[in-house]
Amino acid sequence: MPDFGKDLAHWLNTAIQAGQIEQGYFQYQGSLNKGTPPESRSLSLYFAVQDARLEYQPGWPALTEATAEVMIEDSGIRISVAQGKILNSPISSAYAEIMHGAPGSIPLLELQAELQSSMDDGLYFLQKTPLALETLEFAKWRGKGSLPAVLNLQVPLAARQPVQVKVDLNAQGVELEMPDMNLHLYKLTGAFVFDSQRGLSAKKVTGQFLGQAFAGDISAQGRVPLEQLTTWAQISEPLPVTGTLPYRLRVLLEGADSQLRIDSSLLGVAIDLPAPFGKTASQESYADWRMTLAGQERRYWLDYADQASLSLAAAADNILAGRAQLRLGGGLARLPTQAGLRVTGRLNSFDLERWQAVLQRYSVPQTEGMQFLRSAKLDLRRVQGFGLTANNLKIDYRPQQSGWQLGLESTQVQGQIVDPGAQQPLQVYLKHLRLPAAKKNQPEQQDALADFDMRTIPALNIKIDALSMGETHLGAFALQTRPQANGVLFDQLNLSLKGLHVDGQLGWQREKGQVSSWYKGRLSGDNMADVLKAWDFAPSITSQNFRVDTHLRWSGSPAAFDLETLNGDAQVQFRKGQMSSVDGSAQALRVFGLLNFDSIGRRLRLDFSDLFGKGLAYDRIKGQLLVSKGVYRTQTPLVLEGPSSNFELDGQLNLVSDQVQAKLLVTLPLTNNLPLAAIAIGAPAVGGALFLVDRLIGDRLSRFASVTYHISGDWQQPDISLIKKPAK
Repeated sequence: MPDFGKDLAHWLNTAIQAGQIEQGYFQYQGSLNKGTPPESRSLSLYFAVQDARLEYQPGWPALTEATAEVMIEDSGIRISVAQGKILNSPISSAYAEIMHGAPGSIPLLELQAELQSSMDDGLYFLQKTPLALETLEFAKWRGKGSLPAVLNLQVPLAARQPVQVKVDLNAQGVELEMPDMNLHLYKLTGAFVFDSQRGLSAKKVTGQFLGQAFAGDISAQGRVPLEQLTTWAQISEPLPVTGTLPYRLRVLLEGADSQLRIDSSLLGVAIDLPAPFGKTASQESYADWRMTLAGQERRYWLDYADQASLSLAAAADNILAGRAQLRLGGGLARLPTQAGLRVTGRLNSFDLERWQAVLQRYSVPQTEGMQFLRSAKLDLRRVQGFGLTANNLKIDYRPQQSGWQLGLESTQVQGQIVDPGAQQPLQVYLKHLRLPAAKKNQPEQQDALADFDMRTIPALNIKIDALSMGETHLGAFALQTRPQANGVLFDQLNLSLKGLHVDGQLGWQREKGQVSSWYKGRLSGDNMADVLKAWDFAPSITSQNFRVDTHLRWSGSPAAFDLETLNGDAQVQFRKGQMSSVDGSAQALRVFGLLNFDSIGRRLRLDFSDLFGKGLAYDRIKGQLLVSKGVYRTQTPLVLEGPSSNFELDGQLNLVSDQVQAKLLVTLPLTNNLPLAAIAIGAPAVGGALFLVDRLIGDRLSRFASVTYHISGDWQQPDISLIKKPAK
């Protein structure tokens, strides 16, 4: 026998598994002398076989039911197959040879076969043979139909050597489904070539996609309703796009460079997103989607209206393990080197409430999708939300182990918002927040938050170190928001607003179509004069400290707070200060003092110079008020206790009609004001006698006398009259 080497000898012993030899011969040509060199002789074997089974390479489908001629010569082995089968595909003809190479070289089996094949058998080669490790992109493909093929194999007859494969496929009206791309092609006809080194390519292809015919390198154009498109894409959630999509589809099959591309003018498609991403159906725009079809790592690109650009690289079966960049506001995205999605760019405008409305109408990414997002850094030229506007805001979003963190930085706001996860309240910490100044000439009854839905406010724990409005510094600010069934609760208020400290709770709710608010807590501070001046009121009262414990209700949002529509009660207490009349202070006194002492003093026409020289001094003011639709009533008299006088006011003040109805009890020491004492006993003529007695007896007559006055009419100019005691 020829010396073929151990690799070829092993192949011959293992590859030929069965068959019947119809005829054969052995031929020897050359010298019969002993010791002659090998080149002086020639050996050959010939076999004509039936029902042969040839397992030409482990892992590959065997050649079965073969009728073949086998020629073994010094130069190699040649096998001609007249008929046979590989899998379920009949063989029209096949030829294989193994040429004898130089000593030490690896024998190479070359096989060429013409098969009347099918899509099932063709995909078997890509999915079930050793090729599957190199052709993962075809792992889920399915198809049916006739697929005549010419198979070319180059198989090294040694372990762990790659097999070179080339298959020419002649599709004839086949059906091909590619689940990874969600493509389903019908009546596919054309010439395809698969090369293990170059991949799949195609020329002169025709077929149907989404009911539309295509030709060439799988290109098609037409219009498809978006409902049909979302069904094809297996999307069941509502999307912010409606209408009919004009499209142009191209599938380029060029081996490793194979790509799918779909672009559209979007004419006829409405996109329900805030600016700059939204559009009406009558507006044209542009969207372009591309993806590669081969390789372990696929590439994806999306460009939309020069406003969004995506670059993504990932394994076809694990998108969320890939790496991607989304660039907003112009420019092309660049593929990052690290895993995860990174968002960057700039937007000229961002309306928070409109985006919240969009998120309510449509589904949001699931948890695993959010984990794919690694960071988002955006420059927002103009941001609107909660009735406020911020300019040139930089945001920096970063996921945390069990939540996320959002950094905010601009001249108007600086700080961060943290989501600790586990459905805990968001933590909002701001170093500063600068609100715009109040608008001048704004109607008093206008509710700035009338159109805002308080139920959209999430659970928040808020802390602000420095809160400002316009050029005015208000102070520190802390509270918690908690959603309720009908609205929101602002809990654990701890506000320092220009010297006024606010504690307690604030509610904002909607019931039976009516919006209302309430406050329950304490207003407190040190010097009331400083608070009044800070809030642009006249400093008509000073204090060492003060507090007002109150429970109030009013119609509208918290921004609609109005003294003339309040309902509730208030308990007032001031310590150590004085009350004085200041030009223009009437309104302040109405709000905070309920006493126009200058007006009352003039109408009493008594000598109160010792009391009113620089104001009415007091040690304590206390009282309890009931409030009903702008009418303030004393539940217990409002008492002013001073070092030399006491006042008690009992009655009501109507801020809606500017009317007052009250009694004022004034109590003074006799020795300090003898005319008052005379009036108190109903005999003015006795004043002189009392004066002489006081000089003789001294402190023994230093007891108190009191008078009562009735105050009524217009608050600015009330009628004040003495209530005389009955004659004895």
